[in-house]
Amino acid sequence: MAEAMNDHERWFVSKAIRSIDSGHADVYGVRELLIRSCHSSAFAERFFEERLESETLLNILLQIAIEEYSGDAQMTASYWISQFPPNMLVPHTTTLAKISENGWESVAFHARRALEAIAPQGQDDAHSAADDNV
Repeated sequence: MAEAMNDHERWFVSKAIRSIDSGHADVYGVRELLIRSCHSSAFAERFFEERLESETLLNILLQIAIEEYSGDAQMTASYWISQFPPNMLVPHTTTLAKISENGWESVAFHARRALEAIAPQGQDDAHSAADDNV
């Protein structure tokens, strides 16, 4: 059964979708969707599942996973990062390594999973790629 959204949620989600899909960084909107995803919101989970090839979204998630003060958003950002295709994660190995050192295991664990996923693609590729601006 589909999760019912109220008018505010529909507006909020459509704003976040338009922002990410047009290549703009809506950190606030993504943060809110991460918190909702952490609490099993089906529409928030769909938002992320449908955008696992968005470089814009990946960069926002990396930023939140490093800088966030909200445990829910930071932990869920790290989880969704680990779901991206390994080839998209390769240029971000330095940032993923920083996230994997987070004091909260719920954040660090998923960053380590992401690093493990890219390891078979070759360490030479990972080290020669330019790291992100996070």
